[in-house]
Amino acid sequence: MQARQDTSQLVETLKEFTLQKQMSAADREEFLTKAKGICERLASSQREIDFEEFANELFPSAPTELSEVLGSPERKLNDGFIPDRRALVPLKKFKGKTPSWSVEFDRHALTDGSIIFDADANTLTFKGLPVELAMELKRETIDE
Repeated sequence: MQARQDTSQLVETLKEFTLQKQMSAADREEFLTKAKGICERLASSQREIDFEEFANELFPSAPTELSEVLGSPERKLNDGFIPDRRALVPLKKFKGKTPSWSVEFDRHALTDGSIIFDADANTLTFKGLPVELAMELKRETIDE
């Protein structure tokens, strides 16, 4: 349970770091995908995370910056835990639901333009729907 909480905190810290560094959407996607891969490798081999090693591999251009953020006391994040795979999902996927619908998609869909988020209108636009879904929706709405 603690490893899951620690991993969730790590995920949030990594996301905040990408915003602090003002990474482009593509760079953010690459960074978070790489972080997920490193953490999954550690989880598979049952190895504990070491922030210094992690930062060196994930952000080789300035590993000290990342390791300082990860180790900052206000984050209350300690290394030495085995990453929990379930808690890594938000590094690659977005998901949400209401009583009427649910949605889940990869971060890549935002950067490749197949899903567009309009922050002002608080809407998502999906492009390139699967043929079967589009046909079903057309049949359903034909009388409208």
